[in-house]
Amino acid sequence: KENPIVDVQSCNIVMKALASKEESERVKWGGRATASSNVTSITKLLEDMVSWRLEPDASTLGAVLEAAVAHLSESLVTVAVRVLSSSHRAFDGLKFSMHLRNISKHVSVAQALALYEEMKRRRVAVNDVSVFGVLIKGCIGMRDLDRAMLLVKDMKSLNLKPDDLIYSQLLDGCREANRLQLGQELFQAMLESGVQPSAFTLMAMLKLFGRNGAHDEAYDLVESWERRFGVKPTVLHYTCLLSATTKGRCYDQAWRAYQLMKKAAVRPDGTALATLLSGMVLSQDWSRVVDVAEAALGLGSTAVPRQSLISALEDVQASSASPEVIRKAGSLLRGIGGHHTSRSSASNWRSP
Repeated sequence: KENPIVDVQSCNIVMKALASKEESERVKWGGRATASSNVTSITKLLEDMVSWRLEPDASTLGAVLEAAVAHLSESLVTVAVRVLSSSHRAFDGLKFSMHLRNISKHVSVAQALALYEEMKRRRVAVNDVSVFGVLIKGCIGMRDLDRAMLLVKDMKSLNLKPDDLIYSQLLDGCREANRLQLGQELFQAMLESGVQPSAFTLMAMLKLFGRNGAHDEAYDLVESWERRFGVKPTVLHYTCLLSATTKGRCYDQAWRAYQLMKKAAVRPDGTALATLLSGMVLSQDWSRVVDVAEAALGLGSTAVPRQSLISALEDVQASSASPEVIRKAGSLLRGIGGHHTSRSSASNWRSP
């Protein structure tokens, strides 16, 4: 080691053999200890090459990064990035973009970002929207919205346009960070750039509005969505709207959303009706409780849990609702095998 009689070509050959797909597959069968030994050997040779002032070529470093993904090794990525930072060789942006994607998905977002920053420093362009999408998704998963926004800025500097999935991920990040205004600005920027919003975009916007209590804005967006973008909101979107308004104790707005759902001829499912039912019980609007229970029974006996329906209808019978509403509740109870009780369990309901 003190006076090695080796050259860079020999080291590259040995490194590629250690980091090859075949070797990675072989050591996997040898168990965790064998795989760890392989990672250690690759790391040691890389560090030795640096100490001997021998620069591994691009294909060798690429093989090391592939081995890092195969072994899920953050340490290998760290060493490779360190070697890359001191190298004077040219690197293929397309190939290293592929490594970025795989490392972000399978090893570590933080390590992928470190590799990205080194590529950026060396002016190795990442001209792939999907790679940025993976990195941005990783940043959102780490709750680092500001870092994700910097990646968007980099995309624009490369004349790359974020797609619908990237905008949806950013909107999710705005929801987690409670940054309603930024989310609205991003949605507007998306429309101005000519990107067609999808069902994912609508869901992300509804969750953003719901988290921030912007229920009127959420309603308006659902109401105008098909007219503006030619895509009809689904039961999932309406359920999201119902859930947000119910959790926010905005029961009249929840009922308004339900009426919009019926007007749009979107058939509610059990989740939507169970969500609405609990809200109407909590608001003690007994005629609405009966209407929702009747709609649930119209979907079938298993659409909403039987006990939930019985409890809600028993609350109606124990209330000061009109005789007609109480009579209707009793009829529905008999239809599902419930029984009359004077117990009021409205206080036991919780928003879903």
